[in-house]
Parts: sequence; C-alpha cells; structure tokens
Amino acid sequence: MNPFVLLLLYCVVLVVLAWLGGSLPTKWNWNHVRMQLVMSFIAGFMLAVALVQLLPHAYGILGDGRTIGLTILGGLLVMFLLIRAFDYHHHHFADAPQKSLSCAHDHDHTAEAHAAWGGRKNSFAWVGLIFGLGLHSIIEAVALAAALQAGAMNDAAFLKSVGIFLAIALHKPLDAMSIASVMAVSHWPIRERMLVIAVYAVLGPLAACLAFLGFYWIPADTTVALGFALAFSCGTFLCISLSDLLPELQFHSHDRGKLSACLLGGVGLVIVLELIPFLNHSSSR
Repeated sequence: MNPFVLLLLYCVVLVVLAWLGGSLPTKWNWNHVRMQLVMSFIAGFMLAVALVQLLPHAYGILGDGRTIGLTILGGLLVMFLLIRAFDYHHHHFADAPQKSLSCAHDHDHTAEAHAAWGGRKNSFAWVGLIFGLGLHSIIEAVALAAALQAGAMNDAAFLKSVGIFLAIALHKPLDAMSIASVMAVSHWPIRERMLVIAVYAVLGPLAACLAFLGFYWIPADTTVALGFALAFSCGTFLCISLSDLLPELQFHSHDRGKLSACLLGGVGLVIVLELIPFLNHSSSR
C-alpha cells in the first residue's frame, strides 16, 4: 500500500476515535455519582499524562532539570490563578435535572457550603487541557508520519507504523473525553464542546500529513520553545488534577473508595500504555 494512503487511513480512524470519545459526555446522564467518578478517573489520567508523557518529552528537549522545574511551576501557578479567578466546584451540573443532583447519602459538608460552591464556572481548565494534549498529539503525529516517510512500504516499516498508530489510537478517545468532560462540568454548551473536540480531532492528523509531505513547520531552532511549552503544559495538568479535580476525594468522603479506584484506574491506564513494548511509541521517536 502507498505510505501516504495508509497515513490517510490512520488519520481518518484517529479523527473518528477522537470524535467518539468527545461525544461520550453528551450522552451520559450526569448524576452526582457518575460525575464524581468520571472526574476522578480524568484526574488520574491527567496526572499520569503530565508525569509519564509530557515531562519526559520536555526533558528530552531541554535536558535541564532546574529549567524544567521552574517552567512546570510557572504553568501550575498560571493555571491555579485562572481557576481561582473563575472558580467552580464540580458538585453542581446545570444541564442535569435538579433531582439528579442530590445524593442518596449523607455529606460531610454543610448546606451552606454546597450553596456557596453551587453555580460558579471554571471556564479555563479545558484550555490547559487542550493546549497540552494538542502538543502531545502533534508530537505523536509527526512520529507516525516519520515512520511512513521512508518511501516503499516494507514489513518492518509497516509494523513500526502500526505500533505507533495503536499507541495513539488507544488513548485518543480518552484525551478527547477528558476535554469534553471538563468542559461539561464547567457548563459549556454542547455545541461549543463539540467544536473544541473537532479542532482537537483534526490537529494531529493535519500535523501528520504536513510532516509527511515535507512541511517541517517545527524547525530545529524552535524545538527549545516546544520543550518549554511541554513543561508548561505539564504544570497546568498537575494543577488541574491536584487542585481542581482531586479535592473531590476528600470533599466527598462517602464515595472515597470508588473515587480512589477511578483515580488509580486513570493513572494505571496511562502507565500500561507506556509500558507495553509494542505500543510504546516514545521508543520510536
């Protein structure tokens, strides 16, 4: 098969997977328990992406631990200030029926605290998400294009491209679902959510096609900026997961076991995808 045709097939599948993953939150009945479980899973997923994927990429480019640490700190503080300015507690969901927002068990917080936290928006958390995941998607896409760029498609090149494609495909729906879910609990309308998901879905495939065709729009002299961007994104991910999502584990002590299990599930999924040898696309770069 022609390598570019195969790349186009890969890209179509990746766009569909991202769209399906982003569409899932629009089809859920966002009751209290499901909302908290999904957010805990996404918090673990984001935490692991930050430390297992974004941080190693940034270090591979910059190679300076102190510089990376300061950049991560900057990303964390910027995201924290944005979240603090547009504070929203994920206990309330405007699109759901009011009756499904109540819990069938006792809370360890007061009605006054619930009311105080009830209706604020956190509109900027998803921006940090799509920035970091978009950068990571571009890097993966360029790696996929490089695997197919050798010309004649032999068995070794085909298997290498399949490994990278599978690694991308397995987490692409989860990335899109994370963006859409954070936007959903931040009261963003479905139309805006799906528009953002559409942009994210085509970002990687577009980068892969441009890279394959020889449009090296990330030249060598901008790789340092890319390293800083990845480290900054790592900080935003850490902030969103640790200060905006994970506090639910403590706030909702009645569901702590289930929430902790979902958190560990999100972390474990990223680790498994990185450790399975034939799916570890980082070794192909």
